[in-house]
Amino acid sequence: MLVKFLEFMRRHIERRRVIVIAGALAAVLTAPSLFIGYNADDHFLRMVMQGFPGMPELNELPGLVSVPFNMFAYADGRPEYNRAYIDHGLLPWWSYDRTVLRRCHPLVGLSLWVDYLCFGDHAWLAHLHSLFWYAVVAAAVAMLYRRLLTPAWVAGLAAILFAIDDAHGFAVGWIANRNAFMPVAPAALLLLVHDRWRRDGWTPGAIAAPLLLIIGLLISDSGITVCAYLAAYALFMDEGTWRARSMSLLPCASVGAAWLIIFQRFNFGIVSSGIYVDMGREPGEFLRHFPERAPQLLLAQLAIPNPALAFNQPRVSIALAVYAVVILTLIAWILWPLLRKDKVARFSALGMMLSVIPMCGVLPDKRLLFFPGIGGMALVALFFREFASRQDDLCATRARRIGAHILCACWIWIHCIQAPLLMPFDSVNISRFFVPGTRSDATAPRDAQLSGSDLVIVSAPSDAVESYLPVIRSSLRAPVPAHLWALNAGMNAVNVTRTDSRTLEVRPEDGFAPAPWGTLFRGPNQPMEAGYTVRLSGLTIHVLSVTPDGRAETVRFVFDKDVDDPSLRWITWIGKGYAPFTPPAVGETTRVDKIDSDWAI
Repeated sequence: MLVKFLEFMRRHIERRRVIVIAGALAAVLTAPSLFIGYNADDHFLRMVMQGFPGMPELNELPGLVSVPFNMFAYADGRPEYNRAYIDHGLLPWWSYDRTVLRRCHPLVGLSLWVDYLCFGDHAWLAHLHSLFWYAVVAAAVAMLYRRLLTPAWVAGLAAILFAIDDAHGFAVGWIANRNAFMPVAPAALLLLVHDRWRRDGWTPGAIAAPLLLIIGLLISDSGITVCAYLAAYALFMDEGTWRARSMSLLPCASVGAAWLIIFQRFNFGIVSSGIYVDMGREPGEFLRHFPERAPQLLLAQLAIPNPALAFNQPRVSIALAVYAVVILTLIAWILWPLLRKDKVARFSALGMMLSVIPMCGVLPDKRLLFFPGIGGMALVALFFREFASRQDDLCATRARRIGAHILCACWIWIHCIQAPLLMPFDSVNISRFFVPGTRSDATAPRDAQLSGSDLVIVSAPSDAVESYLPVIRSSLRAPVPAHLWALNAGMNAVNVTRTDSRTLEVRPEDGFAPAPWGTLFRGPNQPMEAGYTVRLSGLTIHVLSVTPDGRAETVRFVFDKDVDDPSLRWITWIGKGYAPFTPPAVGETTRVDKIDSDWAI
């Protein structure tokens, strides 16, 4: 019975219909995301598309955003613009004036704009749109595999493995994260036509490849990652002279160079963030993170665990990187006979490794692994082919035979059994991750009078949780405060002392802006100094002392009006949401207890 089932599966995956099967599996396994609504940055982009409801001042800032082609502007880099964001709670007060966090995703923005115009507030239709694009990606990758991998059943197996990879679920379920997977479709087609040009002499491929790269870059700046596979192709797959190989890269290299100039000219990219690092603008900081993040991401592609498990645990992250290097070395040793004789395996392995490089500018997470997955799943399928055909060199010695059997068993479990079981759950993970943001909206004041008041948050679990409150309210066209100021964002206890009728001095136990979230808009390369002052509309902030690592330690908040003025609404995070807060009397101190980190973060 098992033999008949395997033969039945093999007949189907070796035919062209596997392209449709891969797309269908991709959509079905991520279908649970249809029911999770809008989450996190979905609300930010909906707020931008609606013209910042409740925050008309932001809509009047020229060049801040442009719907639909320039919507991913979380920090502009112009001091007056960043201060306007701070005044409305979209950035924490300690943000660096010239922090830039602007991503270039023009066609992703257009797809979201179409969602907004056509589907309105029906989030499930926007999720269905995302599922469609993931199905297109899975089908395009299947077409590439059928071009490169032999025999046909190996290509079909690789296509199925890519489509059911649970690493893809999180991004597919997050509407705002289409930029992670949409550019993979033109990238796969680019590699397909490039191979037809170089291997079969199909000259239209020389024109189609750079055009597809342009499309990929218009979808998202991450489209440039396909160049990793072009380099690997020139090194291992192309059979021309070295000069011919180099010249074959020139059309796409020219497009990439032009894109880079435009990217820098219009101030896209990242500057002074402790979570995101732009390898072009801050190469030193990027190289500092690379040795730790690259092996974690490669291990997450080929095996387990997800490097996000080491989030905010520096020692665990380093230990995971060392573990990853050991396991990857063992995998490379087992695969060496395959890599030595098979140029497609070498191309897949090198493309996977090179495509991880741009991902190292972000906190490592398996949701980043769409581009590495192209080579990763091809490599896994090729290993299964070699193992099934009982190649002597793969099992030449007893040690290699044991290693190959262990790797085969592990990959069957991880990629064939566990992945499709986890995929539906991963597709809804963004809604679980966003629970604190949802609780923030549910427990903060929402009466009509809020629109004419200034809301002061004494302490929130993180600046991400705090900033999502005005974003969600604006996105849903609910009451938004005239100004929103978060005095502190972190898990530790906070002492709040009132020195006069308009002044509070705040001192968290471990300082302000704790890593990692506290460094999102002010990286370690921009330490704070005593005397630093932030002037907002109705509030002036003075840093009195700093911690040894350059974060604010004690801060004075001077309001333009009496702290007890009824137009100031006071809340702080207690338990699982916000609760009213009463400022202390003059000369007294109130302690806000530590937040339960197991739940809130």
